[in-house]
Amino acid sequence: MKRIISAAAVLLSVILVFAGCSVNRGSGDFTTVENSETQEQTVTETTEKAKPKYTQEQLNKMVAFTFDDGPGTSTTNKILDMLEEYGFTATFFVIGRNIDDSTAASMRRAITLGCEIGNHTQNHNTGLNNLPIDRAKEEIEATSDAIEKATGIRPTLMRPPGGSFSNLKGKIDYAIIHWCVDTNDWRKKGSAGNYQAARNLADYIIDQVSGNPGAIVLMHDIYQFTAETVEIVIPELAEMGYRICSVSELAEAYGEKLEPGQVYFRINRTTTLEPGRYIVNTRESPLTLRAQPEPDAEVLLRLAKGTEITVEACEHGWAKTSYRGTTGWVNADYLTEAE
Repeated sequence: MKRIISAAAVLLSVILVFAGCSVNRGSGDFTTVENSETQEQTVTETTEKAKPKYTQEQLNKMVAFTFDDGPGTSTTNKILDMLEEYGFTATFFVIGRNIDDSTAASMRRAITLGCEIGNHTQNHNTGLNNLPIDRAKEEIEATSDAIEKATGIRPTLMRPPGGSFSNLKGKIDYAIIHWCVDTNDWRKKGSAGNYQAARNLADYIIDQVSGNPGAIVLMHDIYQFTAETVEIVIPELAEMGYRICSVSELAEAYGEKLEPGQVYFRINRTTTLEPGRYIVNTRESPLTLRAQPEPDAEVLLRLAKGTEITVEACEHGWAKTSYRGTTGWVNADYLTEAE
């Protein structure tokens, strides 16, 4: 009988080990354990989840490109070619009446590349803001219906033609996306093939977004001239370390929730930095060291680009900083981690 009991105990132990348990023979307790392979997998997964999607330097150089009045075919696809080549995204605000079988294909391609489609109303009525709200909503929803039919995705962002939004704010189920960099590319739509004109506009865009993280840039994807400008500006911004992205990608990166009915001229973020050594990374002008974390606080020092400083803490986008015995606060957006 004792041999039978002993054999049964051994068999039970073997079963429990294979089930992921171990036997504490002294106490009769059973303890669940993971094998080394499971533990290694868990550590790997935890490490991957903890890894930030963007570096601090990348967050300091993110801007959103937006294109209105499409969808187009050849011009839209030229812009998509550049975005695809550099792994960038953008937001395309389309007009409902422009959606047909040929233009729907460019919309689907944009989505495949990670871009997003936004609503620019059915008929591009620049007087949308003056319509009764029910009539304005009909214009918007008709476009969303057409977008959803063509792509399977209903948009969550819209841009009113002409940018007028006062009658829409707080009354529609879409985040209202304005802009802070207006390229006025439509004024040069007759300059297709004029390299110098495209070069000049590309220089203007680069100037406007440099040192301006979170900027939303307005262009139009229906013009050959705009496509030619994009072919110049995207490679150069990429070379400068910038990431061009859609409005929603930018908002996600910056931790900004786009609320329906609210208006966004740019995407702001609250930068959080770990204590350590950082480099001032302004565009040209020096970074102001202030006595308090407030934009109008007393100025203590002006730190030139490239200055190495020590960050002690970070609160609400302001970094508490020490430099040569002086401690104050600077805008954390303009700091890059020292190597």
